[in-house]
Amino acid sequence: GLQRNFAVLIFIGLLFMSFQSLRAQQISVGAAVSSQDVFRGESLVLQIQINGSDSPSEPDISGLTDFQVQNLGGQTRNSESITIINGKMKRVVKRGYIFSYRVTPQKIGRVLMPPIAVKVDGKTFQTRPIPIQVREPQETDEFKLRLNLSKNKCYVGEPITLTVIWYLGTE
Repeated sequence: GLQRNFAVLIFIGLLFMSFQSLRAQQISVGAAVSSQDVFRGESLVLQIQINGSDSPSEPDISGLTDFQVQNLGGQTRNSESITIINGKMKRVVKRGYIFSYRVTPQKIGRVLMPPIAVKVDGKTFQTRPIPIQVREPQETDEFKLRLNLSKNKCYVGEPITLTVIWYLGTE
């Protein structure tokens, strides 16, 4: 009687706990950049990818102090597939979300993109840090670039001319 009911409750509790931990393990958060080697002034795209949920909170990008950040928005990445093998139907649903940002490093040298926190289903996940190498563009005898403005001082709304001269030497 009572022992059997207690055992069933423990079994249901363990089953619920294992279901919850399995569900938690299915959620993952990662970050990827379009390039880890850029020139000063060059932008790259940062994507924060969430697998296992399509309703995460907005990532905390306040730690990206060495970068100029432009939010490019987010989108769900859900998919559903159904397979029938030997008359048995199997339905697989995958949930996901991607946040995209255009980021421009503000320093020269090796810049570390810090971990970014994302809250998913009440739990906080962190991305891994990403090293970015930011190089100063180099001039060579074969390539030179010059930028000249028609005026160094102007009024708001006054048009000025930017002249771009690109020297490309070939033999």
